[in-house]
Amino acid sequence: SNFSMDAYYPILSGALTAEQEDMYVEKTMQRFYVDGLGVKCVAEEPWVTVAETCEFCIALVKAGHRERAIKILQEVKTISDDEQIPYMGWQFNEKIFWPFEQPSWTIAALILAEDAIYNTSKASRVFTANLV
Repeated sequence: SNFSMDAYYPILSGALTAEQEDMYVEKTMQRFYVDGLGVKCVAEEPWVTVAETCEFCIALVKAGHRERAIKILQEVKTISDDEQIPYMGWQFNEKIFWPFEQPSWTIAALILAEDAIYNTSKASRVFTANLV
């Protein structure tokens, strides 16, 4: 698929072995990651989206790649205004925020990623632990 979520959602599902999780991490890194920016939503489009990058960071924590998650989360946090409120995305060919929106689900994804990485709440493991 051309959508990054199809590459990392299987990790979040809890249905993969550790070896398979690593394979999906590498697939996402190779096909969707833009160094220094974050994760593209769609493989062939020149934009990085904050929510998808944050979701991938949660998947990285679940797959045991916490340091990589920290690095990528710090990169994507630059797609924000002066008050650190993230935009939906960054069109890196034109060097503009795109779409020029700041939806609540984007900041929610950022909060969930921060929590998964830094274990700041009692719910921090909701996406990273296999509870079955």
